[in-house]
Amino acid sequence: MKPLIFGALFFLTALILFLTIRFAGFIGIVTNSRAKLASEFTQVQTAVLAYYTEYAEYPVAPDNATLIKKLSQANPRRIPFLTFRASEENSRGELLDPWGTPVRMSVGADGGLRMTSAGPDRTFGTADDVNSDPMVNLGAKSPR
Repeated sequence: MKPLIFGALFFLTALILFLTIRFAGFIGIVTNSRAKLASEFTQVQTAVLAYYTEYAEYPVAPDNATLIKKLSQANPRRIPFLTFRASEENSRGELLDPWGTPVRMSVGADGGLRMTSAGPDRTFGTADDVNSDPMVNLGAKSPR
């Protein structure tokens, strides 16, 4: 009977250890993905400010694809304010979050920049969504 109990305890301990390592790995992936997303948000904010510095106006864009095009080279002087790897964009030219969902973003004439990721569950409007801020008002930080 003792070998059976010892074997069962050994198995349970190994199972708990395995699950702990797997769960910790998952947490690390989510944390790294959120850090990557924060970096992408910062890159877009920096590019929007650089566009403003160059043209004295914000790259008004109602959606992700339009903004990325304007910041990539579809601007009057064809300046690449922003570049991403092909794997970070979809076929429509939209910036993707680390989970493969297009980021919702827009820029108003006043410099109001909104960026939202659907988060790990890839569904907008849930608790794991990631926002740049309720609205980053770049106009308040205008370099001019």
